[in-house]
Amino acid sequence: MQRWIGVLIFAVIVLTGAAMAQAPSMQRGAGTPPATGPIADMVNAIVNAYNNSDAAFFDKAMAADALWFDEDGHVFPAKAFVSRQITATPKRKLTISDLRAGTSGDAGWAGFNYVIDNGGTQKRGVNTTLFKKTGATWQIVIVHGAINAPPMAH
Repeated sequence: MQRWIGVLIFAVIVLTGAAMAQAPSMQRGAGTPPATGPIADMVNAIVNAYNNSDAAFFDKAMAADALWFDEDGHVFPAKAFVSRQITATPKRKLTISDLRAGTSGDAGWAGFNYVIDNGGTQKRGVNTTLFKKTGATWQIVIVHGAINAPPMAH
């Protein structure tokens, strides 16, 4: 029973973060200061590692059982998904905006808009990432990345 409650709480956090990241009324205004703190620092390190194809960083930054959820309901092992992204040809560049981040005890979350540029096309979307703290280290446990695209029949 406690496991299901934990799963439900995680699902609520993911869905709330995704909704907040997409809501126009929640977008950062000109007077809103940028996100700070350990999760904001972690997200900036993730962007740097992505852009430098730093697989060793992701090996440490992701929990062994971390999962990546896409906009179509697919679930992937997060390390495998990121590995494909950072080794893609042509090389991709990640930029983010409107970063929101926070912590509560040993849990952390971040939401942001992103652009992935492969040199010819750009994919825009929204990302929500959940973290756990083990000792002094923050690790990614769940990522939800959604591309901004019109809905399609499946």
